[in-house]
Amino acid sequence: VDATRSFWLDVLKWHAVFSDDSHSLKDCPNILMFGKYCTGLRKCALFISVFVLVVIMPTCSIVTFISKSMTYEYAWTISLAFIKGRDAAYVLYVALVVTQMTFIWILDKKLFSAFPAVKHFIAVRPSADPTVSMGVKSELAANNTSHILSLVGLFWLNFFVVVPFDCLYILTTIYYTATVVSLAQVGLAVLKILWTDAAITELLRRVSQHHNPDRNLSLVTRLNSIRLSPLRETLSSASISATAVLQRELETRYLMFHVFLVLLNNIAFPCLAVLVINSNCFYYAFFSASPIEVAYSFQRCGQNYFSIYRGTFCLNLETVTVSTSFLPPFEYGYQCSSMFVTSFSDIYMYMFVIISFINPIVKLSIKYIHSAFYSSSPEQSDHQPWLRRWLDFAVVPLLRPVLQEIPPNMPALFEKGRFVVRIVTSFSILVTYGVAFAPLAVVIACGILSFTGFEQLLVGRILTLEMDQRETNQLKGQTYRQILNSEMEGINDSMVHMVLVVAPFVSIFYAFFIFDTMGSAVGWKDAIAVSVLMVCTPVLIWVVVKIYFLFLSEYVETFRSWPEWLARGGRPFGT
Repeated sequence: VDATRSFWLDVLKWHAVFSDDSHSLKDCPNILMFGKYCTGLRKCALFISVFVLVVIMPTCSIVTFISKSMTYEYAWTISLAFIKGRDAAYVLYVALVVTQMTFIWILDKKLFSAFPAVKHFIAVRPSADPTVSMGVKSELAANNTSHILSLVGLFWLNFFVVVPFDCLYILTTIYYTATVVSLAQVGLAVLKILWTDAAITELLRRVSQHHNPDRNLSLVTRLNSIRLSPLRETLSSASISATAVLQRELETRYLMFHVFLVLLNNIAFPCLAVLVINSNCFYYAFFSASPIEVAYSFQRCGQNYFSIYRGTFCLNLETVTVSTSFLPPFEYGYQCSSMFVTSFSDIYMYMFVIISFINPIVKLSIKYIHSAFYSSSPEQSDHQPWLRRWLDFAVVPLLRPVLQEIPPNMPALFEKGRFVVRIVTSFSILVTYGVAFAPLAVVIACGILSFTGFEQLLVGRILTLEMDQRETNQLKGQTYRQILNSEMEGINDSMVHMVLVVAPFVSIFYAFFIFDTMGSAVGWKDAIAVSVLMVCTPVLIWVVVKIYFLFLSEYVETFRSWPEWLARGGRPFGT
């Protein structure tokens, strides 16, 4: 009981680090911003999931009841699957457009507008930093061809790893029992987490190091090599500024490519596997169908007889059976979008359950084993170096003990790229598969709450331990909070870039549902126009918002306080 009570008291202390009245972090604005950022992400996840439950799920239920394409739809009654009809397509189009606009509004109001650096992100096109010098631009272009070739190779490696597993899973759902399918779903969920969080991150890191060896103005200068080494004393301030800008540009490029791969792995490639493998989609457009054998019978005269009195007549009839075969033509079944939801919703359920509960438990368990291994038998750690190295590697940096003096080769405490990728992955699945199947939206929101809360507590833990040791004068040199403050710089700007990458994937995903819903009733020629309009929706939203901020925002701001405006008789302020 005392241990449990002590643990929860520690949790409260770790969370209190990010409070507004905390004076210990007044010189670390990026850490304080990170705390507000995690709070904003949790609010966004809750608002979006509530919107899906309150608006999208009842809309789908009503439309399905009126225009369903299956007699028994079971749990998929509350989803976008198995709906047909022109009117139903129009209703879904309006609902999905409202969903996109609501998602953008929630991100803008609950997240981005809270930070002065990025105000109304959709109205601002991210551009290169104007302080980038010509030397920095030449550095970016120096190895451009080799960079592109490496990233293209990484793209195809990712393709040949992810797509076969997705296709194998679709085949499993077709030919195997429910138990085998459930095991395949859990395995694919684990594979997606490991491949996204570990493999792709490590591959991108190796690519960047291969093309950019460490030097004074390297293309990828590690943050801790600048903050911990004497490089700051040897480089001029202009060189350091150019290096920082150069690093930020490259971080954004690699991060956008990482997010692009993740969106392909979680949205595009699963849909591609369904389109190619499932017989309700385009399977028979790529592969010849088995010939259909048809047999029919008829009777004919087996023996004729001629009589002078009766003429020719048949003495007996015989039955003749004739068989033929033909190849059935390809016919699209307008069920592909439904197969997206029914095939992969369970996988993402397992995936976010792992992220919400199993991932924190595993990290804390490894931390406990690590501490017990070193404290109970210090001599055993010398006799089993392989176990010691594995435990040192497995424990995340934020769960390691606070050192009196930070070594120069210490790994990054907070990996901004991995954090942003996980958040973008979660929100992209939330606004695609989560909107298509409302219960999944609740699970994803829980995953976002768990992940951001756990990361925030880990940062609060190491800051609290550092403050406790600093009070006893046990720390020397660079502080953990300065390192974390440096590593968290620009996290919000990176997220803005990523949202613009997600938008096309979301609109194309929605377009499939509109196409199938309308096409099943009126044919593909009439359905394709509405689908193209759905694909263009993000561009239309951007144009409308851009016009608003260019021409109408000042006027609206002037008359925001409408009671005072009415009291002035409708005259503008300042007149």
